[in-house]
Amino acid sequence: MGLHLAVGHPRHLRAGRVGPGGRTGAADRAHPRRRTVGRRARGGCRVNAWLLAAAVLLVGAVGPGAVVALRGPAQQRLLGASLAATAVTAVLLLLAQGFGRSSYVDVALILAVLAPTGTLVFTRLLAGDPSGAEN
Repeated sequence: MGLHLAVGHPRHLRAGRVGPGGRTGAADRAHPRRRTVGRRARGGCRVNAWLLAAAVLLVGAVGPGAVVALRGPAQQRLLGASLAATAVTAVLLLLAQGFGRSSYVDVALILAVLAPTGTLVFTRLLAGDPSGAEN
């Protein structure tokens, strides 16, 4: 006859106690718990197509670009660094999609703006003295 009000966190409804309107938590227990995105499945981690593409691009483009950027004449190092920066931008965009994290997109966009600027600065340094004066 008395009014039984449930106050507090809604977890108490799952414990089978009577809640507002005389309902029990049976409806909550009837539905299986859903897995959230990013949790591990049984037996290992989940890899989707975005993460696989990022791994392939990381090995196929960033690796060789880094090797070329660390060896050889200055012009080839410049090209290697430019290739690696472009590939890392694409890898970050793929990782952002694969993990569902928008912060990786921000980092990729900043890198996409700064990488060509760095290439231009490095090219200017390779060209030598802009005034053409010899010491």
